Amino acid sequence: MKKTIHTLKFAAMLLLLASFSCEKKEITALPPETQTGANTFGCYINGELFVADRDYTPFGRQHVGASYGQHFIENKKALVFFGYGESGVLSIEIIEPEKEVYMKAYLIHYRTEHLIYDGEDIGTVYITKLDTVNKIVSGKFNGEFDIDDTNIKITDGRFDIKLDVSD
Repeated sequence: MKKTIHTLKFAAMLLLLASFSCEKKEITALPPETQTGANTFGCYINGELFVADRDYTPFGRQHVGASYGQHFIENKKALVFFGYGESGVLSIEIIEPEKEVYMKAYLIHYRTEHLIYDGEDIGTVYITKLDTVNKIVSGKFNGEFDIDDTNIKITDGRFDIKLDVSD
């Protein structure tokens, strides 16, 4: 009897999981430039569209994120934001961010199945909104760097993310 109950529970769980699996939606354009905390993140990487989407996050994690607080090494305010897309994850870190000023990207981390890159001072970020009260950060970014013999060029980057603020 116990074995039958366990088998039924297992079958019900499989049916539930199957009902949640669906076809991935096709993304064909960058998200619009907004300043509402829409949780969007996108750019072109070597001309290929990269847009953060829930379909590409591991283990149900958030597909975009941003945090603003004290940098653990630099001992200065820092902003870090990221997005998971079909080709991997892209995260950008800025030390002492300011609104409406082009800044050097302190660190860009790009990871795919085959490539991992961490580089300093190889891009710019323009923050159009940094609202720590309503917890929204929005802006534009671009950059260029080499991984081994591969040149990576990030263009037309944009983000509008709900912000996690800490002191």
